[in-house]
Amino acid sequence: MTSTDPQQPSSPTPDPAEMPDPAGMLDPAETPESAGTPAGVLDPAETPTPAETVPVTEVVDPRTVRRAPRFKAFAWTGVVVGLIVSAALNLFALEPGHPTWSRSILTLEVTLAGLVVGVVWALIADRRSRR
Repeated sequence: MTSTDPQQPSSPTPDPAEMPDPAGMLDPAETPESAGTPAGVLDPAETPTPAETVPVTEVVDPRTVRRAPRFKAFAWTGVVVGLIVSAALNLFALEPGHPTWSRSILTLEVTLAGLVVGVVWALIADRRSRR
């Protein structure tokens, strides 16, 4: 079987210049070739050059810029401090005969406590940055 039907004649491809503009975007005097760049596309002549850029300090007042803390950094710092404290507790506070599972639970609890302290510290810093 062939994909073309012999009963239907093939239609020629219409010329884009002869097609009506369905959206009414083009001026009737303009052809598609003379329409210029599409909407939303900057002409290379209109793009700003580096000489036209303005330093940020001239545009933004540094007293109004809010310096919000990065919560991820505070959380990771809390986890690292918690691991260091748990390692110190495991080495010096627990007797050598304690089972391994109790040391693991202590490490988990102290690390989570460090995470919570880090996030709370970030929340406090965030609250202070809003003033």
